[in-house]
Amino acid sequence: MMPYMRDDSRTPQPLLSRLMWGLRWGLIYCVILSAFAIILRVVDGPTSFVEHGTSLGAFLEAYVAAGVAGGLLLGLTQPWLRSGTGSAVVGAVVGSLVGFALLVSNNGLTDWSGFDLLLPATFALSGCTAGVLLHRKISKKTKL
Repeated sequence: MMPYMRDDSRTPQPLLSRLMWGLRWGLIYCVILSAFAIILRVVDGPTSFVEHGTSLGAFLEAYVAAGVAGGLLLGLTQPWLRSGTGSAVVGAVVGSLVGFALLVSNNGLTDWSGFDLLLPATFALSGCTAGVLLHRKISKKTKL
């Protein structure tokens, strides 16, 4: 559960507390996706990343950067999570941040095609959907 309020009161959490909360979620994301990348490397060998012009290290760096930046952004915008619309916007922004981090890890900062931009767009749509679904689920359990 992602609590916005402390002790079921209507007093918002302090900024530092919200940032630490968001950073925790960002680092959880980072660890889970990094584990998947490492498993892929173990299963497919070193050629799985080389064939795509990237490396395991580049993906791990992207996951860490997106996890930290996305987590801090999540914590900063935590008050917006009280509404379905706010949850959708935060999910889309954090999702697109993750998509751009993966795009940069694969292509660098240049040479992006229109097709490449589908990756951050897909992550933004997924983040938006996840934000709305999580908001609905939490709203049913607790009264925000």
